[in-house]
Amino acid sequence: MGYHVHSFTESKKALEAFQEMKDQVDLVISNIVMPVTPGHKLALEMLSIKPDLPIILTTGYIDIVDANEMIDLGVKKVLSKPIIIEELALAISEVLKEE
Repeated sequence: MGYHVHSFTESKKALEAFQEMKDQVDLVISNIVMPVTPGHKLALEMLSIKPDLPIILTTGYIDIVDANEMIDLGVKKVLSKPIIIEELALAISEVLKEE
């Protein structure tokens, strides 16, 4: 898709990196279920730093997650797993166009 990506397996490291380079980050994609800090809490922390940041959350538990609640918190999209690459590409394109 041609994007420059930074990947993290821990929310804490992702947040630390985001704080250092927030002006260079155009989009965040995170899983909701993560160790220590869930993805939606990570999203809230990032949005408190950069309120206009587009965030896409992913989950394998869409029946448990209230996607509308996530959207109300400022998340742009919630995608269910397994992720289909075309759906991800479309979601990325849509949220970046909103900016």
